[in-house]
Amino acid sequence: MLSLLLFHFGAPAIRHSETNSTPIELILDSPETEQQVAPQLVASPEIQQNTTHALARPEKPVEPAVAEPADPAAPVRAVPVVPELVLPPVQASPAPSGLAIPPVAPSAISADSVRNAEAIYIGKVRAYLQTIKRYPTGREASLQRPSGIVVVWFMVRRNGEILDAGIETSSGSMLLDNAALATVRRGVYPVFPFETWPGKAQQHFTVALDFIPAQ
Repeated sequence: MLSLLLFHFGAPAIRHSETNSTPIELILDSPETEQQVAPQLVASPEIQQNTTHALARPEKPVEPAVAEPADPAAPVRAVPVVPELVLPPVQASPAPSGLAIPPVAPSAISADSVRNAEAIYIGKVRAYLQTIKRYPTGREASLQRPSGIVVVWFMVRRNGEILDAGIETSSGSMLLDNAALATVRRGVYPVFPFETWPGKAQQHFTVALDFIPAQ
């Protein structure tokens, strides 16, 4: 009985001494401890596949915004009107006193130039008529074989159109006079040069045509 009581009271003392003699170690959190203790989260194969597919999916293009039609019932907002900038007119500076600006005179054509141009035109027309004249044909012309000079007058407009023609000096042969008139009337005349016969719409010409029978 006594032994049992000693055992009962002696046991707690022994545990207390052992407990007090042994230091208590406090384990603080450290990076190494967290690395060892913290569980490693590893995604499952299915989650990894879904994540990879989501990253590889191309982004949907952004559609441009479409402006909605204006509501006819909505009030119209007044736009401020900016006044237009009007510049004052530029005034020309007056000419210095005593300095007269001469007017621009048209270019004048000398009388010699006019006469020279008219002579050239007449010479060309007369030479042209000599090239187109024809000796009269037929039985009467073959028998008579007339010869002579016929002076023919004719009127020509500035555009080269012939107005009228007649015999100014006869050759004495009706055959030759008619042949001379036919020559002048079928001629084609050039337009007057602008410096010739100023102020005239038409001009009177004469030409002497010499007819000689062929040998």
